[in-house]
Amino acid sequence: EAPWTQSVTFSLSNLAGEKRTLEDFSGKVVLVNFWATWCRPCIKELPSIEELKHRLQSEPFDVVAINVGEDKAQIEDFLSKRLGGPLAIQVLLDDNMVATKAWKVRAVPTTYVVDKSGRIAFVATGETDFAHDQIVEQIRSLLARS
Repeated sequence: EAPWTQSVTFSLSNLAGEKRTLEDFSGKVVLVNFWATWCRPCIKELPSIEELKHRLQSEPFDVVAINVGEDKAQIEDFLSKRLGGPLAIQVLLDDNMVATKAWKVRAVPTTYVVDKSGRIAFVATGETDFAHDQIVEQIRSLLARS
């Protein structure tokens, strides 16, 4: 059994200060992306993550982008100046890196796709085109499972 099939979770605040846990998304397939504002590959893949969320908007699918080690002001400044405003996906703050360590993230970007039962189905390390048909199909096949 792969080491990442253990159940994982997080309890982090979003930019509005509301606590979010993985359990909030129960019954959905969730893409959990670990990123940072200084990470060029992270920035390059964010639009494809938003595109994936858009393509699957009618499905029980959601996305969280967990920022690794930066504070709210840094992230908001980056989003407005570099990306022209907030993302269409939920940004969570892991300023003390608790979730990053718990999820065994060794480099950013690292992205996990968690199935409806809360188990990690697959992991992508490094820049990935999440709007690619092959990835969309992989997620659709997880969505099709009860």
